[in-house]
Amino acid sequence: MVALLTGLVAFGAYLVFLPQVPYWLDAPEFIAAGANLGLPHPPGHPAMILLLKGFLLLPFGDIAFRANLFSATFAAVSAALVSKLAEATAACGSTRRSSWFQAAGVAAGLGFALSGSAVMQAMSVEVYTFSCALVLGALYLAIIGQSDARHGVVAAILMAVGLANHHLLVFLAVPAVMVAWIGRGTRLAALGIVVLVGVVVTAACYVYLPVRSAAGAQPSWADTSSLDGVLWYASARIFAGSVGGFSQAGSSVGLNVVKAIGLLAGALSPPLLVLAAAGAYLRIRSGGFRLVLVLLVFVLGNLVSKVGMGLLDPSNPDDHGYFLPAIAGVAILASMAGASLPLLAAPLGRVARGFAAVCGAAILMLVAVSPALVSGGAMAVERSTLREPVDVANSLWDGAPPRTVLMPSHYPVHFLLMYGQVVEGRRPDVSLVQQSLYSKARGGLYYAEAVARRDPDLAPFIRTFLWSGTLDWEALRTLAASRPVRLFASDDFDAPLADLRFDGWTFDVAARSARPVESRPDVAQHLQQLRRVAWHWPEVDIETRRVLMRHLATSGVWLAGQGNREEAVGLLDAAIELNPMDGMLKRMRSTVQAVAP
Repeated sequence: MVALLTGLVAFGAYLVFLPQVPYWLDAPEFIAAGANLGLPHPPGHPAMILLLKGFLLLPFGDIAFRANLFSATFAAVSAALVSKLAEATAACGSTRRSSWFQAAGVAAGLGFALSGSAVMQAMSVEVYTFSCALVLGALYLAIIGQSDARHGVVAAILMAVGLANHHLLVFLAVPAVMVAWIGRGTRLAALGIVVLVGVVVTAACYVYLPVRSAAGAQPSWADTSSLDGVLWYASARIFAGSVGGFSQAGSSVGLNVVKAIGLLAGALSPPLLVLAAAGAYLRIRSGGFRLVLVLLVFVLGNLVSKVGMGLLDPSNPDDHGYFLPAIAGVAILASMAGASLPLLAAPLGRVARGFAAVCGAAILMLVAVSPALVSGGAMAVERSTLREPVDVANSLWDGAPPRTVLMPSHYPVHFLLMYGQVVEGRRPDVSLVQQSLYSKARGGLYYAEAVARRDPDLAPFIRTFLWSGTLDWEALRTLAASRPVRLFASDDFDAPLADLRFDGWTFDVAARSARPVESRPDVAQHLQQLRRVAWHWPEVDIETRRVLMRHLATSGVWLAGQGNREEAVGLLDAAIELNPMDGMLKRMRSTVQAVAP
């Protein structure tokens, strides 16, 4: 009952602040995939997409609200499971019931639920709260049903569904679940059945990929109608380079460990890290070594997920999502400090018992409340009022002429426009084409062919891409003779800049038979529009800042390449306003200004 109430309180808090609009990053792509039962980026997340489809069919709220409700629901479920795990950890080895066990559950559950990371993930549709709920559920079943084949099978099913959602995070939780479940009474046959069930359920979930590919589902990054295609998609091989790529990221394991500790401290509050260490020690002293070991394996295994990768960025919402299980484990261990003190003081005198009880209550209150005060509350308010992604999308749709071929390069912008067109029906006359044609996904062949099927006007342009593997500039100029073609400035596309005209967010491609219009680009008007979109400029949301900075920097480089250096400096100055500490932007500005006439 305590865990249920904790989850309901968390869910109610999330509902108060839950946005009605999509966020940046992968959220718009997930909504589009859920609406169409498509395939988002690898590994395809089939378990999540099928459940998300159910949320999108709910008969209330905007579709973005229903999608965000998916993450909020599983964040609340995770909070309830954290409460159950904390209560079970506090009570393990005790022969009597105590209100301190339940108090520990409440404190840990609320501390996790109201941490900045949990709130951040609860406010936008993503894979992370669902993944966290699955591994926490499996861990709880393994703890309370050690060596019990029935509990092991259900835990295996939860882990298998997790493997069909975010396999890396679930795979790294396997050691903790196995340590919790395997005991002296575990039979080899039972272990074999548990493993077999997990493998079968995981494989069954991934059948979604070829089934939906055969139906021509969109969005999709690659063909999954063959076994080879399924394995490529499910393995997420496209992202494998991020694991251990420290030289490219300019980082190291040691630096990532420091960043991970900072992320945990920022999400929960620094005192909770100290309390977690104290709670582990006190719980071991009172006979809870096994469960403390399980929780430590669980936390450390989860931290490997990002510490072992080339780049850990505490400002990136995805990294907070990766660390949700670790945050849960730390909250549980911190609550043990408050619950263990009164129990250890039970044999002592009345004064000592009273002092221990006061200290324990204070610690549990700190565990429950400090995360909300340090980060969770501010995050909830920030996300509930954020409309910048929608306003950016609206400005792009409103500025596109009829029948435009719009080619965004930055994936967050592309996903947001995809959501608007696929889910909300925005501008069906516009052909939305990712500028690289998903070239990193098996050469982009599947995506390119799908683009040609949707819009036959683009077939000649697509044929040149399929033949050469690169965008053909003359084919783009030929297309521009019959349709407006607009490119987004990009640092990985070597476009002939003389054939482009700045038009704010995009650059117009001059038709093959025409010369570019000789006019000075109106940078001032575009910057005014950006400031209207980001109305509290330059204090904008971190992901909005990333989108705007990339746009301003790449557009500035293209303008400088056209000889419009004064206008380029204006765009780079605006980018520096968003991040005055960015040395790369300052160097770019100095370079452009140094060669200006």
